[in-house]
Amino acid sequence: MNLSTGEVTKVIDTEFKTGHIQASRFTPGEIVFCNETGGDAHQRMWFCTADGTVFKPLYKETPLDWVTHETFATKDFVYFNILGFQPRLRKQASGIVRINLRTDDVELIGQVELEKDRQAIDGQLVGRGFWHCNASRDNKWAAGDTFGGNVWLVNVQTGERHWLASDTKMKPDHAHPS
Repeated sequence: MNLSTGEVTKVIDTEFKTGHIQASRFTPGEIVFCNETGGDAHQRMWFCTADGTVFKPLYKETPLDWVTHETFATKDFVYFNILGFQPRLRKQASGIVRINLRTDDVELIGQVELEKDRQAIDGQLVGRGFWHCNASRDNKWAAGDTFGGNVWLVNVQTGERHWLASDTKMKPDHAHPS
């Protein structure tokens, strides 16, 4: 959509329902969106350019990945979460992850301290980890909320974690660091 004129133009066609559509605030013409299933998609995250010349999976998922809540964090990075709430998903790393848009390099930023998260929610939702995430403007910190209603801050360079808030459960809304 041209915000000055209100003109709307089609960029691409997909064979799936799209959601979480985001235009980069850093690089005009870059768009991230998801295959919105309401659950686990075989391939959730997608990237395209506003002129439609690039259209590709952003992060190529494996059967052990349950990817959710992607967001542009910097000019070069999209942050997202890989969930670990099922036993099959805990066979590899989960937590806040980032992918470099220029190189496709993927880095794990961090996961909640699961024991603290379990205690905070009386043993419910064990091992779910982060739900939403985002980065500070200087990209030094990542923030994430959990299904149990906790909010964490993670140092992107060191992985040091700080538990900021608890019990911010949906009533009807939830913490959504952005």
